[in-house]
Amino acid sequence: MARIPIIDPHIHLWDPGTTPRPATPFVKLLGWNRDLLRRVPQHVLPKATREFIGRTDYLIAPYLPADYQADHGHHEVAGYVFVEASWTGRGRLAAADETRWVEQLAVEHDPTGPALLGIVAAADLRRTDLAQLLAAHRDASSRLRGIRDKLAWSSNPGVMDFAPAPCLPGDPAWRRGFATLADHQLVFDAWVYLDQADALGDLVREHPRVRVVLDHLATPVGAGGPFAGHGVDDEAQARIRSTWRDAIARLAQYPQVHAKLSGMFMPVLGWGLHGRSLPVTVEQLADALAPFVDHAIDCFGVERCMFASNFPMDKVSLGFETLYDAYLMVVRSRSEADQRALLHDNALRIYDLPTP
Repeated sequence: MARIPIIDPHIHLWDPGTTPRPATPFVKLLGWNRDLLRRVPQHVLPKATREFIGRTDYLIAPYLPADYQADHGHHEVAGYVFVEASWTGRGRLAAADETRWVEQLAVEHDPTGPALLGIVAAADLRRTDLAQLLAAHRDASSRLRGIRDKLAWSSNPGVMDFAPAPCLPGDPAWRRGFATLADHQLVFDAWVYLDQADALGDLVREHPRVRVVLDHLATPVGAGGPFAGHGVDDEAQARIRSTWRDAIARLAQYPQVHAKLSGMFMPVLGWGLHGRSLPVTVEQLADALAPFVDHAIDCFGVERCMFASNFPMDKVSLGFETLYDAYLMVVRSRSEADQRALLHDNALRIYDLPTP
């Protein structure tokens, strides 16, 4: 079977030492002492944050195009999509500064590595000046393809919140902003936890013109093992998986929703890979992934699914080579056309990306 080049539709880039990020205060204060920089955040960050990220290594260190390229190993990555990464700059249109920064990175790096093909930028959809912010993003880069306003929020205090409010899609101002994305020809990347999946379904049912990408298969907390009181035993994990299967089937009813097969090895899933003394094998990963990937593809169809790395967030648990080897193992019985769609073609089509 021919080797398939990868289009990775979900990565993050950052440099807390030179750009405003949640980790920037630690880097500015403690960057002179690498040992302190490694140890202090583990003691002062909230427990929910520490447990969500697993280790702080990848948040306090830069992750730039050269780092991403070095992670690929034997895989050929032809291009990628950058997804917003919690820029904390100040100013009315500060979110567009992240887009401008990523565009400049691409200008500097693309000639020697995988191409930046698209950007999913940040925007608070409640803003009355949303149109101006979207215009600023477009001015910053012609590669703008989508918007992400993080929705992940949990009633469990042990699970880290990323949204500023528990149910943003219930806010009339937010819904108005969401509806306008269709007029701007922008995809919405929806990152929710599993117990928010039905609220997302209500939203997309009422706004069929907005193309939606479901990030990380609705992040079923505790599906792989204990995490913050979720998935405490085999029976609890089985209930989570059953709830997840039903939720994915309901979301797949809406043809404008697409699924990223990604983010399934973040610590919040409960696999505990970041704490293992021995690295996980490709076979073990494939066995863990297969029930999720197979069900998502059965529900959405191959044409609405795409593999993604979610690096460096998943890097705390495994390497890029191992992750994509596992993806390939899970779909090895499928046709070469299906594999190419999942690894390459669908990302280009769903995000309307140029062919690298």
